[in-house]
Amino acid sequence: MPRHPKKWKKALTGAAVLTAAACIIGSGASNFGALADRAAMLSVGLAFPEGGLSLLNGDGQALIQEGTHVAAAPPAETSQPPTVSASASSQPSSSMASSMPEASELVSQAPEPTEVPEDQRGPIQEQKLDTASGDHFENIWVKNSTGRTISIQEELQKEPDVNMQEDGPKVLIMHTHTTEGYELFDRGYYDKSYSIRTTDATQSVVRVGDEIQKALEAQGIGVIHDTTVHDYPAYNGSYGRSADTVKAQLEKNPSIQVVLDIHRDGITKEDGTRVKPTVEINGKKAAQVMIIAGCESQSVSHPDWELNLRLAMRLQQSLATNFPDLARPLKFTNANYNQNLTHGSILIEMGSEANTLDEAMYSGQMVGQALGQVLSQLKE
Repeated sequence: MPRHPKKWKKALTGAAVLTAAACIIGSGASNFGALADRAAMLSVGLAFPEGGLSLLNGDGQALIQEGTHVAAAPPAETSQPPTVSASASSQPSSSMASSMPEASELVSQAPEPTEVPEDQRGPIQEQKLDTASGDHFENIWVKNSTGRTISIQEELQKEPDVNMQEDGPKVLIMHTHTTEGYELFDRGYYDKSYSIRTTDATQSVVRVGDEIQKALEAQGIGVIHDTTVHDYPAYNGSYGRSADTVKAQLEKNPSIQVVLDIHRDGITKEDGTRVKPTVEINGKKAAQVMIIAGCESQSVSHPDWELNLRLAMRLQQSLATNFPDLARPLKFTNANYNQNLTHGSILIEMGSEANTLDEAMYSGQMVGQALGQVLSQLKE
């Protein structure tokens, strides 16, 4: 498990008393108050393995259920979003365009939107986040915060340690933070009373995992989608529980070569505005995605991290080639995120809490197609 970032230590310490109050309130009621919400979220620690604007980076406190949705505090204050690069809408490469799903195939079964009072509306800023920052080789960009020097070109020339020759399922899709949810409506604002977490698998990252699974299976790649909930009712220890799930699946299905931990990002500005990373592909809005690859450091044990990075870079290359601007720069960081369990483990952030479920599902289709292309090449 990666350690808490230094900048959150004071916040975590200062929230301890409020967190205790939040737990007391939560034990006797179905809703957190505003103060308890903020305290609970400040106490989360390393909950979200996300980008530079992401909320936190680890596990946190227990969540309280509200019907099918899980009550969660609003994001804490973060820095300003990166500058939007001005470019035309992206189009898929000709090799992928013919297999793109029609928009009607991806419409989720969401209820009709209800009227939200003005004072309950939170601002959403839709923008295409920068896809060309950090180190790069050709169309591949990597944000390297590890202190290590790597050659993208050299890593791409090395074969990933993935055996696609044997029979059996090759890909495991799972979710450490299984209850991460999305907006259901594209209406330019968010409902402050609506939780961004849900135990309804048809409205969370689990539904996005379904789309990745379908796209991989359409290319003849066997997939197991484990929908075990790891972050509810207790949020603390999510990564420990998801590690147990992965180990159990690997023991039961030794043919598994690739493990995808599918998340969604949390990007909120200081004024409460939620940033919605969006790009238009083939005439339809898609949630931008971000691949995260971990690395060993003095405080993080992660042997053979290079092998995971090679596969992650090939997926980044496939996305950049086939679906320009869909992928934000690959995040290479001193972290573990259970990626030490295999030589083909990848964590992917599918949009943010401001994206709609449909946008994230659409991106899931493209991620599945791009990964399928990479894995099919390794069969040859």
